[in-house]
Amino acid sequence: MEQTGSQLAMIYDPTTVLLNAIGSGRRADTIVAIDTAIDTLVMDKVLLPSSRVGIARTTVGVTKRAGSAPIDTSTPTSFINALRAKKSIVFSQSGASGIFFDSLIEKLGISAEIRGKAIIVPKVSPLSRWIPARPNWPCSR
Repeated sequence: MEQTGSQLAMIYDPTTVLLNAIGSGRRADTIVAIDTAIDTLVMDKVLLPSSRVGIARTTVGVTKRAGSAPIDTSTPTSFINALRAKKSIVFSQSGASGIFFDSLIEKLGISAEIRGKAIIVPKVSPLSRWIPARPNWPCSR
């Protein structure tokens, strides 16, 4: 590998934090982000549409507390009922999975109900840090 003397500075922040920084005028040579963030930056003429390259597809999953009943995701109705049956739900406010989940519960028409019992973590940290203090959360470590 050729050494150039250049330094690489990387920032690992949630999507909304990155978008806010860019919206405040901060710039980078490259951004790795979810498609909706890139769409926004292209529309705002911050990024060139022709430079966009898809590098991955991802899945957002749901899990449950150890020993609790399975979460039925076989139909939208059964998933809605499963979410309604949980005493509490935790998700990230600013990471890609949380942004997706928040838009999903909005589309399903249960946003107010789910947000009312949710613990919404403001900035992504490993969510497992939050679980030990709340043993009733529907997650397992």
